[in-house]
Amino acid sequence: PINIFASILIMIIAFYPKDLGAVTETVTCEDDLGNIVDKVVPKSVFRKKIAIFYFENETGDSTLNWLRYALPWLCDSDLEQDFYISHITQDYFDYKIENAGYTRYDELPLSLKKKISTTLNKNYFLESSFNIIDDTYRVQTKLYDSKNGNIISENNYFESNVFILVDKLVKQLKIDLEIPLQYLQTTTDLPVQSITTTKEKALSSYIKADQRWEEDDYDEAFKLYNYALEIDNYFLQAHRSLSMLKMNALQDASWKEHWDIILKSIDKLTDRTKFNYKMIYYSLTGDEVLYKKLALRQVTLYPSDIEAHNNLAGVYYSENNPKRFDNSMRE
Repeated sequence: PINIFASILIMIIAFYPKDLGAVTETVTCEDDLGNIVDKVVPKSVFRKKIAIFYFENETGDSTLNWLRYALPWLCDSDLEQDFYISHITQDYFDYKIENAGYTRYDELPLSLKKKISTTLNKNYFLESSFNIIDDTYRVQTKLYDSKNGNIISENNYFESNVFILVDKLVKQLKIDLEIPLQYLQTTTDLPVQSITTTKEKALSSYIKADQRWEEDDYDEAFKLYNYALEIDNYFLQAHRSLSMLKMNALQDASWKEHWDIILKSIDKLTDRTKFNYKMIYYSLTGDEVLYKKLALRQVTLYPSDIEAHNNLAGVYYSENNPKRFDNSMRE
């Protein structure tokens, strides 16, 4: 057994990339100002594609159901920093769950999670649950291989601070996904609270507002978004959501004021989130040229992201370019 282990170790050392150049490439794209810039990104074959499902509430307390959605939302926000990860959270594919006869509130069978992850072209999926023991959050995660349903890793996290807990969870997830250690040691990985909010009450109100909006309770969603911003006025994701609620559901012209704050403080956000927010803004203001530039750059930098290809497909659709539209949708 010792000889076998030694042989495996030698194989890993011999064939594992000696430097990031073996797993990265340089791509050229155009920035907002028309400048040509080079970016170093992981080669497509090395990108890790993962679907993240809602976390199951094992506390027995339904008032904590907001954490079921907040925890994957924080994971999503944290993972937005990483070029190696192509991820999608359940709120983006609830329609697949409804098509299978379930609702977003149901606990899903493992076989359905595996099937959905495969149809989304994700190689992995994350199944998780949470509890509270002695005022401490306990989160259990299981990382699965979408192809065969085997468990790759299983972890438990205990932390009194929900933001620190997610930082630990995401860091371990990257290790379990075998992202190159050299990359993890050198890349920027900010605490999730620095790119979202530092206030748990603001987070709770924001997530509850999302749920009320999902249920068409616009007045309650409006109150909850506003309360989140009363707690943390630089919670930019809450500003974005409230602006969209005001514009689309309430016909409130003050939606524009939120974008003044977002654009002023946009450097707080990850590059990937900046893409999405700027594209929303250019769409709202009718700047089709800048929108298309960002859509093209987004696909170049994040070729495995469904949202990126959907955005570019929307550009080609509006240009009445059916061939490129079809190509983007197939990607």
